[in-house]
Amino acid sequence: MAFDFKDLAGKIVDKLDDKDINIEELIDKVVDQIKDNDDLLDNFKKEPVKTVEKLLNIDLPDEIIEKVVDAVKAKISIDDAKELFGKIKGLFDKD
Repeated sequence: MAFDFKDLAGKIVDKLDDKDINIEELIDKVVDQIKDNDDLLDNFKKEPVKTVEKLLNIDLPDEIIEKVVDAVKAKISIDDAKELFGKIKGLFDKD
């Protein structure tokens, strides 16, 4: 079953008072920053909520931040799986 980021983002946005916050952009921003920085990735693995709160610099309710953390974890896992699949596929591609 595929993870539906749009559905998750929609549920998060529905719970926010400030509808101007784009949760999908926040998730993408966190993923991009974490994937580009080994220290942040290590911190995220140890303390995901604290790391996301620090990166976003936005005060969100715990319930929302935990959903963002879950989405970030899922997206990082999916991106890693795609990268690994690409490498494996490359081994079998003929030039």
